[in-house]
Amino acid sequence: KINGTDFSPAFNSIGYGVSYLKIEGDNGGTTLDGTLVEDVLAWKAVVNLPCIDLDEDMLSRLLTACMADSLSVEYYDLKTKKIRPIDASITMGEATFLLQDCDGVRVYTGFAISLREK
Repeated sequence: KINGTDFSPAFNSIGYGVSYLKIEGDNGGTTLDGTLVEDVLAWKAVVNLPCIDLDEDMLSRLLTACMADSLSVEYYDLKTKKIRPIDASITMGEATFLLQDCDGVRVYTGFAISLREK
């Protein structure tokens, strides 16, 4: 869900990906004997969601939700094996025009979003 709206039909379930970004502080480094000391402050989730081909209406609704001032997201967390809510920042890829059907509906392909836990 993105800001309370279920957009799961817009995403390709085969390409769903979750990774974790290590956030390090300033207290890490290398000691005199060459030992690496890490100052891990947190692990933040990164969720990558490729979309199926989307018609103009669905793409517009998804873009509107993603461009909100604050972004609240629910995703399936691989670590906890549960649905987990997070506040996130977003990076959006390019949507490429694919075709216009007989009814004049435009369809776009290749759109994907990446959500990073704040």
